[in-house]
Amino acid sequence: LKKLNRDLGLTILLIEHRLEEVIPLCDRLMVMENGALLAMDTPKKAIAQLREHPSLFWGMPLAVRLSHKLGYEGDAPLDIREGRMFLEKNYGNTLCAVPEIPYEPAKEKALSFRHVYFRYEKNGEDILTDLDFDVYENEIFCILGGNGSGKTTTLSVASGLFTPYHGDVRVFGKKIKDYKNGTLYKECLALLPQDVQTVFLRNTVREELFDAGVDISALPYDLSPLLHRHPYDVSGGERQLVALAKVLAGKPRLLLLDEPTKGLDASAKARVIGILKDLKASGVTIVAVTHDVEFAAGLA
Repeated sequence: LKKLNRDLGLTILLIEHRLEEVIPLCDRLMVMENGALLAMDTPKKAIAQLREHPSLFWGMPLAVRLSHKLGYEGDAPLDIREGRMFLEKNYGNTLCAVPEIPYEPAKEKALSFRHVYFRYEKNGEDILTDLDFDVYENEIFCILGGNGSGKTTTLSVASGLFTPYHGDVRVFGKKIKDYKNGTLYKECLALLPQDVQTVFLRNTVREELFDAGVDISALPYDLSPLLHRHPYDVSGGERQLVALAKVLAGKPRLLLLDEPTKGLDASAKARVIGILKDLKASGVTIVAVTHDVEFAAGLA
């Protein structure tokens, strides 16, 4: 997009939640909230107008958020390069790395793959090839990888939707095939799929939550403005939160999430991170497939 704009003179109007690389490139930034215009100016001037809107400030590039957190009121640095210069000029920062925090997982395993092979067609190529890993109880475990690398297939095999032609998959030490009569999905394992529309069956969000046995008042986030609406008619991020509420109603010990931040703005993403950390604190093990490296870094 930068090359098309620079070399061919194209005007580009881009709508985006993930702004780390976008804001430093744009000539003008327009910010909306509840259908109204909050700011429209050069990025630095528009950002200065957002200081009183913390939910929107969550979406700004890291260098912007850091300068704001430090109480700096001048023009915010927009990218990593400007952020480094800002720190060196104002704080004499010479730190190049931070030590890794030591991590010791629990001893009991929530999910185990042993030499798992899977293909969709008998004569097709393997999608999973000798896949071998462990997820320990009460752990938040993120799976990253490019499109087509097998992430979603791994979750489908872990949840018992697909059966590998070779290898062993265990949930809490027990082979998936040994969970009889749907017991795998009774206060044990739950999957939030990438296409969350597949979990909706009713005409309103209220009916969806009621059918799933969701206690709306006990949810860690507010869905009341959506209750009268059709689940297909809410935004992508709102749809994700409704589906998550349905999945959590089953009180799973192992929660599998496929792209849980898809369609979420930065504020909603931070809320989801808080929800998932609270679930971990209550003893839930979480496996999340994601493309969002920043989300994984803040969660896993």
